[in-house]
Amino acid sequence: MKQLLALSLIVFISACAYENEEEFFPPPSQDEFILPPGPMGPGQMVSYMRDIKPIISRACTPNCHNGGSFGPGNFNNYTDLKLRIDNGKFDERVLDPSTRTMPRGNVDGISPMERALMRSWIADGAKNN
Repeated sequence: MKQLLALSLIVFISACAYENEEEFFPPPSQDEFILPPGPMGPGQMVSYMRDIKPIISRACTPNCHNGGSFGPGNFNNYTDLKLRIDNGKFDERVLDPSTRTMPRGNVDGISPMERALMRSWIADGAKNN
């Protein structure tokens, strides 16, 4: 009787095992850094001047979007950047993982955390602050 109970318990436990754990618990993708709109910390919002402009200056303007090169728009200028944000091209070309193609040729690129900062800033209205 004890052997039958032990055998039943082993069969029951092994039937509960699932071989493909990643189906239920997929590893996070590189683009899953999601920062909610709003404060970044005590009294802080994502700031264009403090957080966003340094990323743009490093990743977008050195060779392309600087008003004198082949990239459309001068991203050293907030107004040009905001125009691309408002018409959806910035999201499409820089943030959306299914369609992004930028920054092209930039070795440093834009990290997932930096993209999350940009998304949060845009969700807050992409203010010139």
